Amino acid sequence: MDHPEWVVAIYGNPGGAPCVLSQPIIYGESLRFDLKLTDSGRYRVFRSTDLINWKSVEDIEASSGIHQLKYSLFGSTCFFQVQQSTDED
Repeated sequence: MDHPEWVVAIYGNPGGAPCVLSQPIIYGESLRFDLKLTDSGRYRVFRSTDLINWKSVEDIEASSGIHQLKYSLFGSTCFFQVQQSTDED
């Protein structure tokens, strides 16, 4: 199991990342995440099965704080990431 929070604990949070996903929780046929946002704004959620090919699955306009995300399982291996959107996106 990966532990991205250990990376932050060891190396710090470079550039003060505006968004951090928690470890997923399997909830029936879905994965549930907590998304912690340090800045209000637009964010884009991506998913992948191989960590190479990423597909955008949702755009979010949200305020800072903790938000819960829930997505259907789409295979035996699922990866998610969130990036803050810029005006150019």
